[in-house]
Amino acid sequence: YQFTPRLSLTTGLQKTNKLYSAKQGDYEIPNSDYLYNKVIENIDGICKVIEWPVTVGYKFKALGNNYFQLNAGLASARMDKETYAVDYSYWKGGRVNRKVYGFDNKNWELWSSAIFSIAYIKPISKHWSLSLNPYLKTPLKGIGNGNINLQSVGAQIGINYSIPTLFKD
Repeated sequence: YQFTPRLSLTTGLQKTNKLYSAKQGDYEIPNSDYLYNKVIENIDGICKVIEWPVTVGYKFKALGNNYFQLNAGLASARMDKETYAVDYSYWKGGRVNRKVYGFDNKNWELWSSAIFSIAYIKPISKHWSLSLNPYLKTPLKGIGNGNINLQSVGAQIGINYSIPTLFKD
């Protein structure tokens, strides 16, 4: 939603797959778990995540009709499915074993990450535009079964529709 010619609010839902590796201390293992008090060598994970970002953007002119937009905001996340392969040993330097875990959580973690991005926007009509949006999502708290802090970098390519407002560019 465009509040003023330069200030906007954006939201939506995104479904992503997060692939990552973690070390001892990156993943919270409950006291009741078999791996509690074991030496964690490595954790490889893949998680299906639904994210709900809410960002505020500030738009400024680039070349011609094109714009740049600085964005900042917060995102909530829901882990739908988590799979972890944990390499562990009973003592430091011991034989490494592997245990695979799977979880179906579906709990929302509200405002679990901060988002920062800069978008390049190319209008193609009065209300439609194309965008390229590199971003950084940095964790504010852990999500999922192991309270993992997922940091993401990436880029989104979008086709955007702007809700009509009373403001002119």
